[in-house]
Amino acid sequence: MKKNKTSILTTWLPLIGCIVVSYVLSSIDGVKLPELNKFNLDKLAHAIEFFVITFLMMRTIKHTWPGLGSTGAFFISIFLVMAYGVSDELRQIAVPNRTCDFIDLFFDFIGASTGIFVCTYREDEPARPIQRYHLTNQGELT
Repeated sequence: MKKNKTSILTTWLPLIGCIVVSYVLSSIDGVKLPELNKFNLDKLAHAIEFFVITFLMMRTIKHTWPGLGSTGAFFISIFLVMAYGVSDELRQIAVPNRTCDFIDLFFDFIGASTGIFVCTYREDEPARPIQRYHLTNQGELT
């Protein structure tokens, strides 16, 4: 039972926390937001936000349902994250001084794709052996 509680704390809570923060930030009145008039800063923020959400989503799905494998986790993650991105953009229509911008959704997809790539690459990377060095009586490393 302790392993399950640890699993929830280390996989689900970071994902849920990140989504809650994203939701709260996208609910702020546009007038109260800091100036991100520069096109690149706003789009970079979207890409980073969805990189993190997707990375956490892939990690959570792989940990919770290991039988799905990387391909199953990939499709479920990209579907859920992009569904959240679309709903988030559409919801912003109701937020004062905010708009629904499908260019933002494109950058959400760029961030999500990068998050999946990084998560998959980390899994496929072979573990590196730990090298241990010993100091001999003569002061040499072996």
